[in-house]
Amino acid sequence: MMKKLITVILALALAAAILPGACAEGNEEWKNTAAALVADTARMEEGTAGASLKQAGLAARWMDLSALCGLSGNDVTADAALKAEVLSALAGLTAEERTAAQKHFTVLDDLIRTTLSGSEENLALFTDAGVAEDVRKILRQPAAFTDWLSLSFVLNNALGLTDDLGRPADPFAQLAGPVSLAGSWYGLVSQRAGMDVTANADGSYDILVYWGSSAFEFSEWKIHGTYDEYSGALFYRDGRYAVVATDDSGKESISGQAVTQGVFLKEGERFRWIDSMNEESIEIFERLAAQ
Repeated sequence: MMKKLITVILALALAAAILPGACAEGNEEWKNTAAALVADTARMEEGTAGASLKQAGLAARWMDLSALCGLSGNDVTADAALKAEVLSALAGLTAEERTAAQKHFTVLDDLIRTTLSGSEENLALFTDAGVAEDVRKILRQPAAFTDWLSLSFVLNNALGLTDDLGRPADPFAQLAGPVSLAGSWYGLVSQRAGMDVTANADGSYDILVYWGSSAFEFSEWKIHGTYDEYSGALFYRDGRYAVVATDDSGKESISGQAVTQGVFLKEGERFRWIDSMNEESIEIFERLAAQ
């Protein structure tokens, strides 16, 4: 009986893994939602009475779309379909509206990221806006953070277009494709971070990120994941974080262990790194030496 139950569970898991994303081409219901969100973001109010509550309601709608699409599952069809729909929606806006959409989405992105990181203040705002229960349902989803990182990546790049968008140029030309991560990398933003990457026979990578806070202490992340050349991303949900300190006698101690989730995003020859433990300090890595 137990063997049969395990077989059924595995079959269901495999079936779920190969289902197309809800935002994949062919599942049309979400498209009007995405187009309306782009338009509403462009026309979002700021500095008026009740504006913060309206922004919270709009942020909740974006989070709902993110949960629906589930882009952290590396569904290539869903990723491409969402990109096309966003670009199409942008093409229907004026130049001023596109500029406003870019500015406003930055505000919403920050609100959503801090909410997904556990901000109680934000939850109070969502409560006042009448959408707290919807947001809490999303927060309970294991992939909520990485789903949003992936959708945010698509939106931030698409909204970065500043031409008249008769036929918009593809902003993803340098943001995907095959690449080997193996080698040593240097953190350009902090100038205190480094990364060593080892390739495995199955195509996955073992990644060690280290971030120095002083001569006697540094933080480290041990990460395992597989790079997807179609989305230009390596997602992970089980990174192992720790703080390593050395005392005057040379003895090491380890503290602050935690499990993190995040993503490495291809940007030309560099990789942008976002991690739930270090979200406020986004890093960009440049290769030092290939293996």
